[in-house]
Amino acid sequence: MALDKWIAEVGINPSTAWQWRKRGWLSTVNIAGRHYLTATQRAEFVRRAEAGEFAQAPGGALAKHGNRAVALHGPN
Repeated sequence: MALDKWIAEVGINPSTAWQWRKRGWLSTVNIAGRHYLTATQRAEFVRRAEAGEFAQAPGGALAKHGNRAVALHGPN
């Protein structure tokens, strides 16, 4: 499957897929300058994701305020 088609199917930004490839989380095959994912590569990515291999500690507002809800627009 072409990488751009998989990106659209999964609903992620192309830059996210680029970052995942850079980190080694997603493997692609380059054929004539176009990136593809084999069925095996897609299944391996899903297996690793479901196993929590890519999990990271939360950052940003969630890390600063714990699991509490944070008002983003001030008082209503």
